Amino acid sequence: MSKNRKPTAADKASRYTDQMAASQGASVSETFQSAKTPITAFNVKLPTATHTALKMRAVEEHTTMSDLLRKALEHTYGFPYDPYQ
Repeated sequence: MSKNRKPTAADKASRYTDQMAASQGASVSETFQSAKTPITAFNVKLPTATHTALKMRAVEEHTTMSDLLRKALEHTYGFPYDPYQ
């Protein structure tokens, strides 16, 4: 990026992508392991692009964002997610 132009949204996003991915993974993992509250798409902090993609996929598959997130967590951790354990 040259010094003569203002940073674009893509420039800013690329600068923080790794940090967001790392913090995102930690927050999902900690929330998932503690399971004090049910994990939903609304109480897990997701990057905007991920949230939008999740919403679009939920509409496409006629399901909810929370169900898609639960399936992703079950796939990642390898065991069923029970929010009320």
